[in-house]
Amino acid sequence: MDTQVSMPPLLRAVMRKVRADFYEARLLELDLVVSGTSAERVFDEIEHAILVAFYAAKKHGQTVFHGMVKNVSEEEEGVWLDAVDPTVRPLSLPNEVIEALATALQPASAKPGRTVAAVTYAQAA
Repeated sequence: MDTQVSMPPLLRAVMRKVRADFYEARLLELDLVVSGTSAERVFDEIEHAILVAFYAAKKHGQTVFHGMVKNVSEEEEGVWLDAVDPTVRPLSLPNEVIEALATALQPASAKPGRTVAAVTYAQAA
């Protein structure tokens, strides 16, 4: 009996504090960098950037998230794995956006669930 559980799309990001009031996060699975005045604001910016990308592609008749999905480099994976206690938060996205992300990020056999963003911190450069 197949008991495979479908995982929700997971977006990982490495965040760094650039200065006291400025954070930057680079997503690992999508070619996307966002910034904000607080760590919490970065999550809001991730949601906003994904929504803009989705609706802009739909408006122009393009494949949603085409060209944004990327392979995670060994360096990025290393930074992610070395991080301690990542922050995880569900993203507030419409179902059609979640389904498009699930399709872009997971094999065809996976079922879309609620998208989750996990952000970890890296040392400031």
